[in-house]
Amino acid sequence: MGVDPEVEDLYKKARDSGVLFIRIPRKAELTEAIKMDSGKLIVKDVELGDDVEVPFDNVVLNIGLTPSEDTDETAKILRLSKDQEGFLMEAHPKLGPVDTMTPGIFIAGAARGPKNVGETIAEGYAAAARALMMLAQGYVTKEPFIPKFDWSKCTKCGLCIKACPYNAIRGVPGKWIEHIPAACQGCGACVAECPQDAITLDALSDDAIMAQIEAALAEGAEGKVVMFTCAYCSYWAADNAGIFKMQYPPYARIIRLQCSSRLGWKHVKRAFELGAAGVFVTGCRLGDCHYITANYNTVRRFENWKKRLKNVGIREERFQMRLFGAPDVTDLVETMREAEKVVKTVTKEEIEQTKQKIKQLR
Repeated sequence: MGVDPEVEDLYKKARDSGVLFIRIPRKAELTEAIKMDSGKLIVKDVELGDDVEVPFDNVVLNIGLTPSEDTDETAKILRLSKDQEGFLMEAHPKLGPVDTMTPGIFIAGAARGPKNVGETIAEGYAAAARALMMLAQGYVTKEPFIPKFDWSKCTKCGLCIKACPYNAIRGVPGKWIEHIPAACQGCGACVAECPQDAITLDALSDDAIMAQIEAALAEGAEGKVVMFTCAYCSYWAADNAGIFKMQYPPYARIIRLQCSSRLGWKHVKRAFELGAAGVFVTGCRLGDCHYITANYNTVRRFENWKKRLKNVGIREERFQMRLFGAPDVTDLVETMREAEKVVKTVTKEEIEQTKQKIKQLR
């Protein structure tokens, strides 16, 4: 692990002052690596490869840093994502380390994880600079993932209001609906939720997704699994697998969505209609979604679709959901191997039957 020169100087000063540093096995349980026995510690020293005895008068345990008690409430009010440990999550670890998925809100220091003083100050400067850039510009630039509403088709059912994680769609079901483009972050959850097709997304339209599905299954569909991924976690995991040169079976065809919540029933149905051996839905873990809670829509819909498919006799193994993060390359490889199992167990007769059964579903 690399450290900056200042940290190395602190380490040397501590050693010169008589502080004893002992490196214990990285994966060892604390109670196994360090034992107490009548006024002395018995420690497993990695450098020596043996146990060493250290006399002590007092033992102080340095516990890990945890998020502030107000973090949950802050994240809820400001519509911010959190990581597995409960810290506020950045938009991108390299391209946007102090940005969040909500424009105009920046994070720094221990709000996004354990940091030393130097790192905290540097991130504070970075956050202030990002805020200044936005204020000096005088306007906000939006990504092209903003949905459009066809109010002539809208029945004001209000399902889109519940699906939006940013409160960018407001109104009273049955009375009025209002869309606020400036608050929208383009996850696409509302597009997939609308039963009237009154909401469209030009940058990732249904036609564009359908075209990818049809291209992927144009030849040898029975030997392929269509795998839908989100842009921030499961797709990155696939990208990282390539970077790390990890081997996995070539049966899955990846279709990248901005968020897994953009996936609609029509896309799943189309893949099975064209003879896919299986359909896998992947995305961020619950609580880690870059669009806050958008992937809860994915999970809810998946369970609904799974029941539909099961009711017409389509095996559960052929329709699966896996949630994992960008670093979880092994989970991606395991999912690819699961796709191989599906391809090798499904028969042509079963696929032809599926094509007929899927037509019964709307």
